[in-house]
Amino acid sequence: MTPIALCAAFALDGALQSPQDRFEADQWAEDLAALERAVAEEWSYFEYRTTSGDVDVEALFRHAREQLAEGGTRAELAAALRELVAGLHDGHAGLQVPGVEVAPLRHAPLTLMECVEGIAVARSAMGVARPDAAVPGDLVRAIDGIGVAEALARAERAVFGSTPGMRRRLALEALCRTEKLVMEWELEAPSGERRRVLAKTLEEAVETLAPPPQGAPPALSWPREGVALLRVPSFALSDWKRWLEASQEERDQMLPEVQGHFDAMLDQVVEQKAGALIVDLRGNAGGTDSLAIHVAQRLLAKPFVYFQLSAQVEGQWTPPGGLTYQPRRPFGGKLVLLIDAGTFSAASNFARCLRDLHPDLTVVGRPDGAGTGAPRRIVQLRHSQAEVTLCTHRVRGPAGVISEGNSTRPDVAVAWTRSDLLAGRDPDLAAALELLD
Repeated sequence: MTPIALCAAFALDGALQSPQDRFEADQWAEDLAALERAVAEEWSYFEYRTTSGDVDVEALFRHAREQLAEGGTRAELAAALRELVAGLHDGHAGLQVPGVEVAPLRHAPLTLMECVEGIAVARSAMGVARPDAAVPGDLVRAIDGIGVAEALARAERAVFGSTPGMRRRLALEALCRTEKLVMEWELEAPSGERRRVLAKTLEEAVETLAPPPQGAPPALSWPREGVALLRVPSFALSDWKRWLEASQEERDQMLPEVQGHFDAMLDQVVEQKAGALIVDLRGNAGGTDSLAIHVAQRLLAKPFVYFQLSAQVEGQWTPPGGLTYQPRRPFGGKLVLLIDAGTFSAASNFARCLRDLHPDLTVVGRPDGAGTGAPRRIVQLRHSQAEVTLCTHRVRGPAGVISEGNSTRPDVAVAWTRSDLLAGRDPDLAAALELLD
């Protein structure tokens, strides 16, 4: 076949076509039908999510068809697809729509957090001494003239999160990103006084406000004699791009250095005969299970199955199964785990493993993000060329329960308050230390 004929064949098949600015209703309907088939056939959690009542797939696709019943522009199609994919509640979902230009987003000089009293400023880079600054503890009442509840609901409809807590957390982060040079914030001080703050946005997030970067190293401290605190901000390697592109042999050569960092810290905990270890997984968005398993081997005293996996082979799901790992000089004291909605992917698997298997574990904080399952592209749509990514493996914890969307729940639930933010206090860590009194 000649190159021209080969290109024509691909065009007829619809795999690769030139982007167009507008789509007719029948083209939109055809793309949606293809996506609906792929979701039902390829998405590993289709059956689980639909039978549990968490996701109404039929309603999502019906709404998407209604949105562009008369056709629409590429940007409108991209927005409708994003809302649809977000509605599947797969935290590893992905969507790429070629031909849609997105302006670089700028960053507000503050971060937000949900506390007992409402949505509050968690951290600010505006300078607390300025009367026109946002300060930690201020309650947010409106953003750019939109009530905070409405703004948050809009943002939640467009984020990819496996649990309500994760979607809310991601939406709060999204509210601090914008195309605008200036954002208007209506804030309420602890005194009840309301004020309007005009905050200039930044091209880059302020380092002190940004979460730890992917691959940030672990850190060991001793908040009290006999009590060690291991902060694990990530289970990723610092050169994550290289890891993703590496072969298995190359990955095996990359792991020992990072594993050695964890081993050195856990050796210190064991050698100093700590009576308790607090492992802080808050905000840990995951990385590689190979590293998380290595750490679990230092915390579990008996051989264990870290998780159970099922894959689809010729249209049938394999029985759940997993490898058995051996303990390696495990820590034998009391273990406390700090988690929140930002604990996700490999970190979520790690938390579930310890929850199912550790005999002396106390979990403190809030339900984790509970998302896992080998994401990959499940379809490229004919007309829009949009690519959709969803989970393709079913993951269960050691006890056999599906992990996706099933949060590890704390034994000691902690809700942050406005007073915590005003005082710069960490109530999660305080609750953990109180347990160990």
